[in-house]
Amino acid sequence: MKTLKEYTIPFSSLKNGKNLFSFELNRSFFETFNWEEFIDCSFKVDLSLIKSETMLDMNFTILGEVISLCDRCMDNLKLKLNNEFRQLIKFVENEQDVFKDELEFLSLNSYEINIAPYLFEYCLLSMPKKKIHQKIQDCNQENIQILEQYLLTKEKVNEKTKENDEIDSRWDKLKELKNKK
Repeated sequence: MKTLKEYTIPFSSLKNGKNLFSFELNRSFFETFNWEEFIDCSFKVDLSLIKSETMLDMNFTILGEVISLCDRCMDNLKLKLNNEFRQLIKFVENEQDVFKDELEFLSLNSYEINIAPYLFEYCLLSMPKKKIHQKIQDCNQENIQILEQYLLTKEKVNEKTKENDEIDSRWDKLKELKNKK
């Protein structure tokens, strides 16, 4: 992953208290993370960073539109996203690799932070688990018919086993050998 310098915040030069930042993200941002699931996207991220002597309190507000594939019909799907996340960074003597939900630790000697990983993660967390058209009528019906041909259902499994039982007579011969003993 390339270092995304435009997302580095030199917090040492910021005043204590509330500081506001705004970022625009598009597909090229996600490509730097090798994420190509989005056909197209546009995110506006507002960051409220509250700086104190001992910590940074970052509140992200994410608004965006994503064009991705529908999980049901594999056709393009436009999603509108709106979410908020919070990240706390505590300054400590020795930087630790301990992460606790919303809390991370950063060395007292640090003077800047790159928020690109947070932006990437929070945008992905804003996506729904299932990406499908709200109404099945909006799905591409041709694609659904093609997918249903290859969909394995209980009925198809039962038909296949019946066909296999009828076609393959070798099993009958083996059953006879088994019954002789």
